[in-house]
Amino acid sequence: MSISKRNRRGIWVLIILCVTLAYIPRVLAEWSQEGIQVSHETIAIADKKVKEQQQVADSKKKRKYSNKKKAYKSPPTKFDPNEYSREDWMYLGLSEKQADVVLKFTSRGVASNQELEKIFVIPEEVFKLIQDSTYYPKKADKLAKTNRSKIESIIDINTASFEELKTLPGIGDFYAKKIIEQRENLGGFVGKEQLLELWKFGTERYDKIQDRIIVSGGIKKLNVNTADIETLKNHPYISYKVANSIVKMREVHGNYRSLEEIMKSVLINQELFSKIRPYLTF
Repeated sequence: MSISKRNRRGIWVLIILCVTLAYIPRVLAEWSQEGIQVSHETIAIADKKVKEQQQVADSKKKRKYSNKKKAYKSPPTKFDPNEYSREDWMYLGLSEKQADVVLKFTSRGVASNQELEKIFVIPEEVFKLIQDSTYYPKKADKLAKTNRSKIESIIDINTASFEELKTLPGIGDFYAKKIIEQRENLGGFVGKEQLLELWKFGTERYDKIQDRIIVSGGIKKLNVNTADIETLKNHPYISYKVANSIVKMREVHGNYRSLEEIMKSVLINQELFSKIRPYLTF
């Protein structure tokens, strides 16, 4: 029995399909093994690169630390830390900022290695290199005593300079300036308790200095028979209305023959009169 052309074609297709199905699992297996092998190789290469990068980083870190250690130097000779300049400290290996901080401490005076070691910006390695080369001359003690005696001296607040006022405890730039301004505005202090009139001066600050200050004479006084309203009202204790009252009464009744006569003004009571009297004359 003969097979038709169409049937022969179907048989060949079937044979090819069977052969193909038989080889597909083998091909897939080979591809999978190759893929796994490639994946393992990729991971191994990546791990190798990471390790190499880590080794390079560690090497740089070690070199940096080694260079940092080598940057510190011993002082060429024995030295007084209080006399060292910024350049001297930087020569030992400190940065410019570190040197500036050290200078702030030494400007106040450092008397021993114990005090020097407390300066937090000095690395331990530097301190070890310099501790046997430092010395602290006795003249520092004499200077400290001299400064102490200056600080404890009595200050006349009517003649003291800006710098002299700053030697008083609790008196810095701000209050030294305010004391001088108030002294000039008043014409001088007649009592040291007048310092309490300064803004936020306070009794606590006053108590610290009251035994260290005195008040001399030399008060500048205003003449009630010649001063005009503008001059009188510029005094801290005299308002415009009080100044105007003093001048108007003078114009009506003539010159004052005593200071007590200004109390005829309804604006001037005994308390105010007692306060302004030291600054008036006739």
